[in-house]
Amino acid sequence: MLVTTVFLIVVLAFFTLTSINFRSGFFAFLFLYGVYPRFFALGLSGEGFALTGQRAMLLILAGFFVLRVLWGSAEVMRALDIAKRYKTVFVYIGALLLARLIGNIVTSRIDVGSLGAAVSEMLLSLFVTLLVITYAKTRKDMGLMISLVVLSLLINQVVATYEFSIGESVFPQSIDLQYQEDRSDEELLEGKERGDTYRAMGLFDNALELAGLLCLTLPLAMSMAATSSGYLLRISALFVVMMALPTALFSGSRAALGVSLLIFSWYLFRFVGRGLSSKGRFFLGAVGVLAGSALLFATATGLLQALLFGEGFAGSTTYRVFQYVQGFTALLESPAFGFGYARNIGDVVLIRPLDSYYLRMTLEGGVVALLAVLLILKKVFSLSREVCRMATTAADYSIAHAIGVSISVAALIMLVFSLPADRLYVFMLAGLVISLHHRVRESVESAPV
Repeated sequence: MLVTTVFLIVVLAFFTLTSINFRSGFFAFLFLYGVYPRFFALGLSGEGFALTGQRAMLLILAGFFVLRVLWGSAEVMRALDIAKRYKTVFVYIGALLLARLIGNIVTSRIDVGSLGAAVSEMLLSLFVTLLVITYAKTRKDMGLMISLVVLSLLINQVVATYEFSIGESVFPQSIDLQYQEDRSDEELLEGKERGDTYRAMGLFDNALELAGLLCLTLPLAMSMAATSSGYLLRISALFVVMMALPTALFSGSRAALGVSLLIFSWYLFRFVGRGLSSKGRFFLGAVGVLAGSALLFATATGLLQALLFGEGFAGSTTYRVFQYVQGFTALLESPAFGFGYARNIGDVVLIRPLDSYYLRMTLEGGVVALLAVLLILKKVFSLSREVCRMATTAADYSIAHAIGVSISVAALIMLVFSLPADRLYVFMLAGLVISLHHRVRESVESAPV
């Protein structure tokens, strides 16, 4: 009863806010997406499907957005015009969505669950990208979006720190969690330990979701700490940066720890190497590569965390290799378009759990979907580099560089994270870089010669 009450209150409040001011509703969604507990949901079927608060808010946003399109909203028409100019990104996203739907047709797996997953994927990718383009019109808008995501990470870091200190979840086990009871495919990590160490989740239902948010958001927090004009925002961003490594350790994720170290190393290299000669930068880079390789080896093998927290870190690495081998074997049945949308593709191919976004997309949409993912990542990165070359202000350059680092991080962690929720932030980055590229290019073209 408590879960249902909380769900209804949050969704009703969000509906009211969105109906009054759609822009405010979208910004509220970006914040709530990372802090509203996903297991405070409505269990809607015996097969484990639950209407989470995030899904409900996305459906509300989609409904009002359609009404704004029909009404002919000027800001929506502007966003659609920008989308046409950057249609390559949307073609890639469309290919990612369509390939999996074809997979359903090819394998004769069209059912309500698959169609529901298709709608959910469209909202989390194509729709989110379009929404970001619509409302990230100015540098202030972009700063606000980034600030809300960074703030959601900060709250999760505080909760994770407290969780780790007490060795258990902040949510009492007595709460009737319909989402937890119905989910047979992705068990909650409440009470789960690696070795003798509790894995903190923050407000997520999985420690790896906290780790994924940290990896994707850390570069944005570093940019915010350097360029934000607000004192409190800078302090908040600095706190996020300072808590990055402890949060990675608390989550028990070797990938998050290794990626966080790589991000810090990259920014340190740029800062130290700024005044060096080309030979000096080469030497510094060589030392950095060697040190980074050693750190990656230590984190990938669990050596670093074993030294800090004890043994028990080798099994998941071995199993991830096993997943790729099994996934390749399963893909031979439908290599081009995979097996299509599913509530959990791991149940279809009998690989549970499934820990790689690349592997999940390949199994759902085949080689076509994998190629689409890689092209999306490449295009977002190339747009961020173009903005870095065109930018005339330090703030625009910093944001573009942070997006480039974040999307590179996304390409890396997709090897070992399935990103069931965090993938939204990847498409948020796509929308941000499109909007930023459009604004900077217009300012350059309109500048007097």
